[in-house]
Amino acid sequence: MMLAERYRVPRYLIGGLGGYSQKLAKVLTPEALNNALSREENIRLFGTDDVSACVNTLFEHLCQLYWSNHFQTLKPIILTSVDSAIEKTIIPER
Repeated sequence: MMLAERYRVPRYLIGGLGGYSQKLAKVLTPEALNNALSREENIRLFGTDDVSACVNTLFEHLCQLYWSNHFQTLKPIILTSVDSAIEKTIIPER
């Protein structure tokens, strides 16, 4: 974590699962993580033990970063808004 901080590499801290990450969550501020998540999203990751919520938050964030960096003319998409299109396209009805 210190090396990532020195080189300004984005860090994501899930502290609600215990262990060393929980100790780090007590001394780090969300702004110090340099990860472009909102303060509220970082605080949620710091304190929740809901693994699926953490994965969802990180996955949506990383997808938005990818789309905004690779397709600057397209607006970032929230995955929950395309559920029905995915279901119709990938899982055809029998």
